[in-house]
Amino acid sequence: MTSYWLLTAVVYVGCLVAPLALVLLIRLWYLTPGLSGRKTPALVLRENTCRVGVLLGSGGHTSEMLALLESMDATRYSPRIYLVTQGDTLSEERTRVWEGQRGQQDGDHARIMLRFVICQLPRARNVGQSFLTAPWSVLQTAYSAAGILWHYRPDLIVCNGPGTCVPVCVIALIYRALWLCPTRTLYVESFARTSTLSLTGRILYPLVDNFVVQWPELQKRYPRALYRGVLV
Repeated sequence: MTSYWLLTAVVYVGCLVAPLALVLLIRLWYLTPGLSGRKTPALVLRENTCRVGVLLGSGGHTSEMLALLESMDATRYSPRIYLVTQGDTLSEERTRVWEGQRGQQDGDHARIMLRFVICQLPRARNVGQSFLTAPWSVLQTAYSAAGILWHYRPDLIVCNGPGTCVPVCVIALIYRALWLCPTRTLYVESFARTSTLSLTGRILYPLVDNFVVQWPELQKRYPRALYRGVLV
């Protein structure tokens, strides 16, 4: 008798979970531009400002990102949530200096400085780390990113190449699929990539809402990509 009720419970749970899982899979497919072929509609802001998450990384990624943000309206794109990997003190310090300079230029240093926060993420993969242990590091990064995105709920995430971009953008996609957070994702390929995409770029090309390249040769090879000239 116990087995009968256990089997019945399993069947009922399965009948409830299966349709929900199917709906989630269909929504994930629909929200993934590289699979559904859909064009991302314009971002509709809840307010006059846009909460923007910015991923920074060592090896020149931070320099390119800060150069990219130079033309940004600091008042409109606020607050800014900077995501840096643990131990990347140089990127963190450069960001604080850059924000301070922007505040001085805008003539409202104290107010501008209150419009950004720097959050740390575990590295998705350390230099020289074995590929056998890398999945565990990626999961740690994803778990940390999930908490940050849930807390700050950015309208937009901008990234340009660090491996940490992958779990962050995947979490953002899952949150959208679950109707938890409407975050859009924007990937800008590095200026150094003239004819081929980086590994991060190849992974995120079908996943992000907008994919920007800085060389026309790349736009020809990757039709989803947007080309707006050299941005940095």
